[in-house]
Amino acid sequence: MDLETRLAAATDPKQRISLLNQLAEALRGKDMKQAIQLAQEASQLSLQGAFVDRTYLRGLAVSQYQLGQFLREVNRYDQAIQHLLEAQRLFEQVGTPLEKSKVLNLLGMNYLSLSAYAESLEYFLSALKIFHDLGEKNQEAEVLNNIGQLYIFLADYQKASSYLF
Repeated sequence: MDLETRLAAATDPKQRISLLNQLAEALRGKDMKQAIQLAQEASQLSLQGAFVDRTYLRGLAVSQYQLGQFLREVNRYDQAIQHLLEAQRLFEQVGTPLEKSKVLNLLGMNYLSLSAYAESLEYFLSALKIFHDLGEKNQEAEVLNNIGQLYIFLADYQKASSYLF
C-alpha cells in the first residue's frame, strides 16, 4: 500500500503525523511545495487535537527538521534556520544523537549560505564531534567537506585543504 493510501486510511493521530512526514520526504525532490505543505500539516497536527495538552514532540521535531531542509532547498535560509532551531530544541528532548547532529550540520549549511561563517563553523564543529563519536564516517566526511567549503569562502585555502577530501 502506498503512502497516500495509508495516509487516507490513517485514524491514529501519531500514525497520521508519521505518514505526513514520510510522504513529505518522499515528495522532496518531486514537488517541494507539496512537501512543505505536508510537513506544515504534520507540525500543526502535533500541536492540536489529541495533542492540545501534550504536544507530540517526536512528530513535531521531525516536521520542523523537514521544514528546515525543504526551505533551505528553496533558498529561504532565515526561515529554515528558525525551523531547525526548533527541531534542535525538540530533538534535545526526544531525539537520538544522530538526529541532533544532522540538525546541527544543516544549521551550519544554512548559516554558510548566509555568509555567517562563525555561526556556521560552530554548528559544523558540533556536528562533526557527534558524528565522529558515533562512528558515522559518511556523515563525518560530509561535515569535513562543509568545513572545507567554508574555508574556501574565506579564501583560507591552506585550512580548506586540510578538511577537503
